[in-house]
Amino acid sequence: MKKYFLIAAILSVASITYSQVLKTNGNAAKKGEINIQDITNIDVNAQITNVDLHPLPSAAYGNLKAIRKAQRKQLQAPNIPFKKTRGNAINPIQTKGVFGNSGGMPLDNDIAVSNNGLVLTCVNSNIRIFNDTFKTIVASKSLTSLVAQLGVYNWISDPRAIYDPVADRFIMTFFSGSDSWDTHIFVGFSKTNRPDSAWTFYELNGNSFNDSTWSDYPIISINDDDVFITYNQVKDNVSWQIGFKQSVIWQLDKASGYNSAATLPFTLWSNLKLDSVNYRNICPAKPQIAPFGNTMNFVSVRNVALSNDSVFLLTINNSQSSGNATLNSAVLKSNIPYGFPPNVPTKNFQELMTNDGRVLAAIYTNDKIYFGANTFNPTFNNSGVYLGTIENVNSAPIVTGKIIGASNVEYAYPSMCYLGNNSAADEKILYTFSQCYTDSFPGCAMLYKNNANQFSDIIVLKNGLSGIDALMDSTERWGDYSGTQRRYNQFGTAYMANSWGNTGSLKTWVSLINVADFPLSNTNFNNEEALAIYPVPAENIIICNFTLNSKSKVNIALFSLDGKIVQQLPFDYLKAGRQSIKINISELQQGNYILKGVADNGEVFSKQFLKK
Repeated sequence: MKKYFLIAAILSVASITYSQVLKTNGNAAKKGEINIQDITNIDVNAQITNVDLHPLPSAAYGNLKAIRKAQRKQLQAPNIPFKKTRGNAINPIQTKGVFGNSGGMPLDNDIAVSNNGLVLTCVNSNIRIFNDTFKTIVASKSLTSLVAQLGVYNWISDPRAIYDPVADRFIMTFFSGSDSWDTHIFVGFSKTNRPDSAWTFYELNGNSFNDSTWSDYPIISINDDDVFITYNQVKDNVSWQIGFKQSVIWQLDKASGYNSAATLPFTLWSNLKLDSVNYRNICPAKPQIAPFGNTMNFVSVRNVALSNDSVFLLTINNSQSSGNATLNSAVLKSNIPYGFPPNVPTKNFQELMTNDGRVLAAIYTNDKIYFGANTFNPTFNNSGVYLGTIENVNSAPIVTGKIIGASNVEYAYPSMCYLGNNSAADEKILYTFSQCYTDSFPGCAMLYKNNANQFSDIIVLKNGLSGIDALMDSTERWGDYSGTQRRYNQFGTAYMANSWGNTGSLKTWVSLINVADFPLSNTNFNNEEALAIYPVPAENIIICNFTLNSKSKVNIALFSLDGKIVQQLPFDYLKAGRQSIKINISELQQGNYILKGVADNGEVFSKQFLKK
């Protein structure tokens, strides 16, 4: 039964007209139960990969790319002096990186990791399950062989995965078909905390509107009660660039999926628009701190505009099962504009597609949303990533953005996860994205933001070894998204999946990441013998001596006894061996303080001293 709800505006703007949102309730049938261990077909076979090649885009879309290409030529990066800057935050460490999934174009990388250390990675054609150190591949299965257990389907694509740390389960979605008459959405729930074991799958109608559209480009999130999946409805027989009709939100009852119920209750939200213009590519913000509550936030932008500063915040309040869920919307303004990105040239004269400026990933934590999108970088007329933050989400939201770019490196396809200690005062965020050096090959990188909103260096995860030459065109698919997730039960640990070029095609690089940053609580990880402070008590100056086992960037800060940072030192790389650092404490009040140090190489030390 269909019902109509008027969107309630959080911000009142006279010139803005909100449409009536269409809210459709229903039940998806259980399609079947699958034990992944029973599937004998193992995917690492390039013959069963998908190549997502659509017809050439319209003149309008192509014209935007032509404009950006012309602007790039006006400002050639080699003519701009490149200055390597050092970040003020401690650098994240790639503890281990390995060759991941292969097959598919683009790869559509996503990743989820459980508290018991099983890592699920997926690309367009297959899933792979590692142990937490990547020493063991637990399972590697094609999506084709997985779906074959459910029926006869074709064109299996765009897998997304997420781990629920409260229920200790995995959830996965993907679709089949690329026409209105043959479009199906699958949603799977693991029956245990082992993704290599039994799953229950449900099937949603990819053409719920009985029109000439099919479902494409999913993004998944969860809260305590529900699963949320956004999809784009794309018209038949045209490319996704010009065939876009609308973005929709599926709200699914999570408990029914976990209980392997006969049906999966859902609410389908559609007709989501502003001033008669549909929100395009609506991205749910994944909650990062449990419990997650029963609210879900979504972010969208004007992703095919050459330049724009509008950011749209949508919120669904209440659970699907309550029957009382409502959808609210607000129009926000970024402090800096974003814009339609140019394609990226590579060493072998191929161009990498950056698609458009859609929001690719978003997370929610402590009344803030962090999100990322591809963008035009006006400083160098090349491709960069827009990293946005929405503060005061539940009261008076404000958007600030930062464009990550460089004269000799181009970036795209960001994603992020939270790395704080689950307190309201701890806002550590880890980002990953694709990168390509000027006149080189595509690789991937990461970036860390500490609690003081300071950024680290951009750290290369994997440099490309070759260009990409998979399509019968000079423009190659680079990727539709990357993935990263925190390890919920290990502070400062995350996993990433991203793309890199090797042997003429895209490959997946999966990484184990550690960030040895300060916890904001007064956690005592003293290594008193490794650190000497004098004079004690001190009045204006203290000298601290310590030894580094290897060259490293060092983060030093002074804490009050209640765990608050009262002073941070500039960072720099220090050589291995004995160090002696002078610190001015003349501005501190009398009392006891703790000096803490964390090095990139994992060494930590702390010691208490008295200021007189």
